[in-house]
Amino acid sequence: MLIKPANEYASAPTWEKGSNAIFHYRAFTYIVNKHSHQECNDHTNRSEGLKETCGHEGENLSEHNHQDLDQKPVRIKVGDSRENSKPFELRIGMGFSVKSMEIAIKTMKVGEISRFLCSPEHAQAYFHLESVLRKERDEAKGIKQAVRVGGCCGHAMIAAVSTKEKNDLQTAIEEFSPVEYEFELLKVLAPNSFQKEVWEMSADEKWLEAPLKKEEAGALYKKGKFQEASEIYGRALVLLESLSMSTQVMDLQRDEQEKERKQEQMRNKLLFEKIRERSKKSESEVTMNENTDQEINRDENTNENVGNTNVQQSSEIQNFTLMELKILMNQTRLNYAACKLKLRDFPMVIIQCTEVLKHEPENIKALFRRGQAYLQIGRDLELAEKDFFDCMKILQSTHKTSEMLDLTREIAQLKAKQIQQQIKEKK
Repeated sequence: MLIKPANEYASAPTWEKGSNAIFHYRAFTYIVNKHSHQECNDHTNRSEGLKETCGHEGENLSEHNHQDLDQKPVRIKVGDSRENSKPFELRIGMGFSVKSMEIAIKTMKVGEISRFLCSPEHAQAYFHLESVLRKERDEAKGIKQAVRVGGCCGHAMIAAVSTKEKNDLQTAIEEFSPVEYEFELLKVLAPNSFQKEVWEMSADEKWLEAPLKKEEAGALYKKGKFQEASEIYGRALVLLESLSMSTQVMDLQRDEQEKERKQEQMRNKLLFEKIRERSKKSESEVTMNENTDQEINRDENTNENVGNTNVQQSSEIQNFTLMELKILMNQTRLNYAACKLKLRDFPMVIIQCTEVLKHEPENIKALFRRGQAYLQIGRDLELAEKDFFDCMKILQSTHKTSEMLDLTREIAQLKAKQIQQQIKEKK
């Protein structure tokens, strides 16, 4: 049913595969307003000559059910996209689970508001989607989630629910109810004209976008736009973390591990053969180590070429190596940590720098920025002292004077805070 027509000059979208439909929706369902199952004490199946009861004194079960059937369905709202921080987005032709929404949206023009009634068999997918969306909203607000437990009437009931709507949604699922949509189509974006979500991107797309985002964020950081830079660094980091868990990267890791395993096997084999040969020719003056090293190096070079062939085959597909991914990941983490320092999000600084130090234990920037974060938090000054001390040892060996000045300034602040802490403890 058309509620508000689109502009008279608006044309129908082409709905290419991969288009992004952006819209607001409200969803309603129709349920029978039965008494709450939670109010039932029990359903008792009695032996011959006794009535079946529904926990309602003096009420026959068959009469009670007949009264329920006579009641008219009640229209209730079960979903509203405006409760979220942004409109709903749907990728056309990409196998969206709620097919009824996509079919309805594709009949509309931008600016139009329309209602659609969806039969029960096609409404179940929406109810399950809304359950997931509600769970995500509740988790964001810190609300306790519903727990399924056994209940009266043989139904699974909902415990620890935070709103009445949750009960209504569960009832709609159990009663096999229809759904009524009200859509307002805001815009339709052509494929590749919008920023994709990480889950819909290929490994190549993630690898190509991540360094661009890093450069974009770096330019904003230099302008002092730390919040904007932080958000873009965050996007780059999500792309790289997702890429690091992709099947393509796992294939590269397996190739590298296989190469190392073969090299170790060949090394052990050559050593064993040389030892056995020497035991037979103990009078020989030739040292085992020289010959062994030559043979091992020769074989490793041969094996390395074979291993590099496997890695190159995978790299030609993705155009990156594991080392390049690791370097870009650590650089992005460090830059993200620098932004968070400016924004005083010290726990995030600690998290990102700690991840870098897992792979590079002597990374000066990671030690220095994590030490700064510990210092600003003020609770774990001994951890800040340790990071600064480790940083000092590395700088002294590399003779980097500019970083040494920054470190000296931070150590002075640390000592001042330690003195203040000691005074407070004495009081």
